[in-house]
Amino acid sequence: MNQKTFSPINFLAALGAGGIAVAPFAIMQYVFPHPKGLVTQAQIHAGMSELAGWQALLVRPFEAIMIGFAILHVLLLAWMIPKFLAGKRRGDYRAIAENPLAGAQLLAPHLAIAMTFNVFIGVARYFVPALQSAFQDMMLPALLAWLVLLAFTLKEVFAQLHSSFVRQFDLREAHFGWMMSPFALGMVSVVGSGIAALAKSPAVAHAAAFFTLVGATGSMFLLVVKQVTLMQVHYQKPGIPDRQLLPSILSVVPILTVLAIVGFRLAHYAHAQLGFHLEWAGPAIVAAVFAFQSFYMGFGLTLLRDFIVSDLRRSEYYPALWGLVCPFVAWSVLGAFVAGSVASAPWFVGVLVGSLTVAILLYVGILSRMLSCAGLRIAGLPKVQTCS
Repeated sequence: MNQKTFSPINFLAALGAGGIAVAPFAIMQYVFPHPKGLVTQAQIHAGMSELAGWQALLVRPFEAIMIGFAILHVLLLAWMIPKFLAGKRRGDYRAIAENPLAGAQLLAPHLAIAMTFNVFIGVARYFVPALQSAFQDMMLPALLAWLVLLAFTLKEVFAQLHSSFVRQFDLREAHFGWMMSPFALGMVSVVGSGIAALAKSPAVAHAAAFFTLVGATGSMFLLVVKQVTLMQVHYQKPGIPDRQLLPSILSVVPILTVLAIVGFRLAHYAHAQLGFHLEWAGPAIVAAVFAFQSFYMGFGLTLLRDFIVSDLRRSEYYPALWGLVCPFVAWSVLGAFVAGSVASAPWFVGVLVGSLTVAILLYVGILSRMLSCAGLRIAGLPKVQTCS
């Protein structure tokens, strides 16, 4: 965690904080009653009498989570970006970039920065009336900023694809951390799909939708190719992956979440801007993906059972541990879309809140280890013995 050994995978800490901040917003947006459009704090508090008892009890904790983790997301990015840029200036990441397998981790900053857009559109707008009133005015600047992020992300993805074609490497050493490229493209595409769905300007919406499809179709292509390849690789190996790579098995879950949300939002765009009657498409996409995602979550947790029981208790930190947080956050976020479209029963929402709670507990534990390794001790928590 010092300046010379900073791993880009640590950006998943900022990604996780942003995801946890956005999850309560998603639940309130799709489960809590409110006027049409993106939910705001004023709407929720003005309509408290319309909320069910369990919904009213969740409002204050949800808002505290949104504020706390949004601030943490920004602070972690402000701390990590200079470390990452310093490493690039010194050439520390040149060997990583030239490795067709390890190079995927250089996309972690793109993931975290893309999440900042979601935090701004969801969490910041929820609390700040000025952002609500000027929301449409921000669509064009948001589109331009997002296109810059997409361009840099595609540049990195293409560089990695080029490396994998021109450099010889042992595919038997591939692991699920290799899935960072479809994850990054999918997360960046989520931002564009949000602009396409929310912008009232046809020009802005159409541009956002087209470039969203560029990123999302690339993400789906890489997801299928790499998932099939990795399954073949692991079937040919005895045992399960190394424990420092094992959490990345669950990386498929957040990738599926972001791609499902892209489909949901593009269906809304097609209805609003093109007049297509696709009201059924969004709910169908999120329900089908959530079902498969739940299956894969069960499969992944089965493989991680021994790891969770024993290895997770070790007093050590390695960046791949963040791979445990994102799946629980992603599952609860996509579940919120499903709850708003298909199954809004209180018990189902309770399960989603439970998944978010697990993510928060895991996050706090892993963050404390990371900060300890960076020399930032938290009172009352033990010092981490092993940092890698």
